Formats: sequence, structure tokens, C-alpha cells
Amino acid sequence: MTDTSFDQNPKPHRPFGVSLAILLSLMIFVLIPMVLVVFFVASNDVFYRIESQAMAGVDINGMDPQSFIVASIVAAVVLVLGLAAWRVRSEWIRRFYSASVLIAGILATAALVLSVQTGSDLQNGIDSMTQAARDNVAIFVIVIVAVTAFIVWMMQRWSAKAFYRGHYTEEDFIRIQKTYEDA
Repeated sequence: MTDTSFDQNPKPHRPFGVSLAILLSLMIFVLIPMVLVVFFVASNDVFYRIESQAMAGVDINGMDPQSFIVASIVAAVVLVLGLAAWRVRSEWIRRFYSASVLIAGILATAALVLSVQTGSDLQNGIDSMTQAARDNVAIFVIVIVAVTAFIVWMMQRWSAKAFYRGHYTEEDFIRIQKTYEDA
């Protein structure tokens, strides 16, 4: 007995790389910045509660409010589009998500490079933590550039396009057939 409900054009499943790209973007552009924002806000609140005499010589400023606002806005946009990319199968969501991750990667890389370019404030003194942070910025920039490139590349592959389109094209079937013939 033959199964007449078999679909000749099966619905594409989400590629593992797309899932990994979405999860990486949520971790790099949402989770880590928001943890830092919460840490700086909480530590500033604790420092302000302590007697000012006990905190002589401690810089309690951390980050400026504009950095908090920009980090929060970028994280919110990437979070909303990341969740939409996870749930909604739309070509426009794929494009908006790729663009938002690219913009977030450029902003994060620019912010890190600019933080290294600014000179240290000699009124606060020189400490080893400042130098260690400057040394680690190169690692952060490499990770952000690599993750951003992976996400944008993965979202532009034919399997991701087929997933967000909702069906395979003839060109997709030729690629699939060629892949299995070569193996």
C-alpha cells in the first residue's frame, strides 16, 4: 500500500548552524552585555551606600550612562530579532536579523577599539588591571569578529535561505543531490 500523503517537496528543517548562530548571537550580544550592565549598576549602588571615607581612592564610575543605554538598546534589538529568527520562518526576519547582528558586531568592535585608543587618566593612577584589560581587548575583538562573520555567513547559506523560505527550490534539490553523489 502506498502512502499518498508523501510530500514531493518536503519542508526544510532548521539547520544546526542556524540554531548555533542564533544561540551564539544571543550569548555574545545579549547575555554578556546585560550581565556587565547589571554588574556595574549593582556595584555602583553598593559603592554609593558605603561611607565615602572608606572608599577613598576608589573609582566608582565604571561606565558612563550612554554606554548603558547603547548596550541595552543593542541587546534588546538583537534579542527581539533573535527570538523572531528562532520562531518565525520569514525571509525578511532572516535579513533583518543578519543586519542587526552585523551592526551589533561593528558597534561592539568599534567600542572596544576606541576604548584602547583613549589614553589612561593619570589622575586615577596606573594599575595592572588597566593594562590587563587593554591586553584582553584584542581577544574580545577577534571573538566578536569571528562570531559576527559566522552568523552572517550561516544566515546567507542556501540551507538557511530554504528554511526561512519554507520550501526547497530546484537549485536546492540539485545541490542536495550533488552532495549525496559526491559522498
